[in-house]
Amino acid sequence: MRLGDDTIRILAAIGAFSLLAAAFIHLSTFFPVNGPYLTVGVLLLVAPMVLVFGGAILAANGRRFRIDIPSRGPGLAIAMALLALSVYAGINFFVTRLPGQPEASAGGYYLNSHGSRAAINREQYEEALRLQVRLFSGHILLFIGVGTALLLAALGAERPAALARPAVSVDLTRRRIDATPRARIFLGVFGVVSALVLAYWLLSGPWQAGPGPLWALAVVAITVFNIVRYWRWIARGRSGRR
Repeated sequence: MRLGDDTIRILAAIGAFSLLAAAFIHLSTFFPVNGPYLTVGVLLLVAPMVLVFGGAILAANGRRFRIDIPSRGPGLAIAMALLALSVYAGINFFVTRLPGQPEASAGGYYLNSHGSRAAINREQYEEALRLQVRLFSGHILLFIGVGTALLLAALGAERPAALARPAVSVDLTRRRIDATPRARIFLGVFGVVSALVLAYWLLSGPWQAGPGPLWALAVVAITVFNIVRYWRWIARGRSGRR
């Protein structure tokens, strides 16, 4: 299915406005705002998130365009913003922890953890709702941001290619990523650090009541694989190969 330019523009506009709304709701969770209002707001963003991200996937599959990330300018700024947003969404997922599902019942407030309810006061209930919205809206920010960027890239794919060599090229037709040596080093370092941070959180997360040996072995094996893979990116970049 190939989406037309007008449809892509409409979806990109929806994505831009939804991204601002999601950012506003997410930032509001750091202040003493009414929790139920934030919950309603974030639920209203689910539909545009699915619409924008789904439309971006259709546009990418239909046009099979190449994404060129320049070495400077707005394109690089957008790419760096998406990278930062991806990192933040991952950190937000691991850092924002809820001891249970916040519930209001019969005039009381509770945290429900696998059927076991602990009584809390109104302030703790509001804070739990804010944490819940913060966790959910972090993912919404990422999906809407990536979807909107893909839609904009699909619109720019029909224009003549720039003369300057891009820092990173993602060819969706051949499913290939090409990068300059400097960009390859940067992406390799980012991959290695991300693998180590993810391994730390997977092994030390509070949901693991003493991770079993098989779990720890699997995490270590996957981490070593990723480090070796991304270290090869660094080596290729240092040797000057694309």
